Order: sequence, then C-alpha cells, then structure tokens
Amino acid sequence: MITRIGVGAWIAAGVIVVFKGITKLMEKKMFWTDFTLSTMFGDYTETIIDKFPAGWFQKNVDILMYDIEIWVLLIVLGIILFIIGAFKKV
Repeated sequence: MITRIGVGAWIAAGVIVVFKGITKLMEKKMFWTDFTLSTMFGDYTETIIDKFPAGWFQKNVDILMYDIEIWVLLIVLGIILFIIGAFKKV
C-alpha cells in the first residue's frame, strides 16, 4: 500500500510538471509556475514556521516552504515511500 502511495506521488508530480510545461509554452504566469507549499498554505505559512522553536530548524522549514517546488517534494516523498514499501514485510 505504501508503494502505491509513492507511485501516486510520482504521478501527481508528473501532472504538475506537465501543467507547468503547458503554462510555460503559453507564456502565461499561473500558480503552476511557482507552486510551493507556501502557495498551498497561504497566510498560515508564517504561523507554521514560527511554531518550530529552533532558529536553524526554522530556516530549513522556511526553505522547504518558500523555495522548493511542490513537484520536487512529491518526487522525494514518492522515493521515500517506495523504499519503505520495498523493505516492509506484509
């Protein structure tokens, strides 16, 4: 089951990349072009980052929320879940 969720994350990342490519070909600026976690959470992003106590951890979460695009996170999540599913005994 975990492997299927990982493959689903890869498919979702692929769909986002395809829409991003179509948008870039049309030369339009839409939310697919820079779709990050801060785009999803909106005004609550700073509240989430401020919940973490350590300054170095806040900086890393800040990078995760603002700089890394969601399709990259989905690919990494898919890889992690795929590896966990491969080694988990049913």
